[in-house]
Amino acid sequence: MTWKRVIFNFMTSDEIIIVDNIPVDVCNQIIIQSVKYAVISIPFTFNRMDITDLTRKIANIAKGKIAEGLFRHFALTKNIPVDFNTCQTPFYQADKRDFILYGDEWDIKNNYIFHDGFTMSANDYLELPALIPDRGKWDQWSKRNEVLIPASKEVKFLFTFLKSADLKNKQKFLNIELKPEQQKFLDELYQTYKGKFQKSEPFTEDWFWNNFYKYGQGHVKFEHRPALVITGFAGNSEWKYFIESSDGINKYLNKTLVTKIKNRVATVKDLPAFVGLMRQ
Repeated sequence: MTWKRVIFNFMTSDEIIIVDNIPVDVCNQIIIQSVKYAVISIPFTFNRMDITDLTRKIANIAKGKIAEGLFRHFALTKNIPVDFNTCQTPFYQADKRDFILYGDEWDIKNNYIFHDGFTMSANDYLELPALIPDRGKWDQWSKRNEVLIPASKEVKFLFTFLKSADLKNKQKFLNIELKPEQQKFLDELYQTYKGKFQKSEPFTEDWFWNNFYKYGQGHVKFEHRPALVITGFAGNSEWKYFIESSDGINKYLNKTLVTKIKNRVATVKDLPAFVGLMRQ
């Protein structure tokens, strides 16, 4: 299969990509590795969402890494010429971008949604919002054109979705239980490093896990293995489609997606499809 650039039009329903065939063992591994990354990186992660509960902070980080891991598996199995290695950072430094493609640096903007059934109709996905956090000059919308990877040409955002739970039974997709001693250990490390960037390795991974696991294994439970839904993307040519959300809680597509922070918002159907980057 050969992938190449094409001319983009607005998305249509047949351009929604639903990745629902990832093997169970691969999916399990992606989820577990994402949680482990979230746990070890928590002392160095700025709390953008102002979440006070430690396990919620970890789950919030892990859910983003799960989307990234599922997309990585999809891209590699489809032979898409995506470079993940250039964007990799150690656990004690913030992520720069998620991948490089065609000389551009990409961020995956994933949201967890609520709906009945395993997936929704393709037309429903077209009506979902593409969201970029916009809480101030420090946030992602204001820095949308800030190139972080040397030699990359442009910043692009890819919008994906994963099911969190049914509309009525909003049970958490991901549940993380820690021993009190493990929480204390992580809290103390967070108080030491304050979620800040570290130039050099503050401790080894072996040291961390030896201390973390001496209090027990902890527990990770996930209610289901959601399909990854890949929709549209945005770059310089698409910023014009994004408008300010209203302050406070915003509800989209009959509460399929509810937000609590200010975003810049476009509708998925008004963006070019990621699948349009590739033609057989």
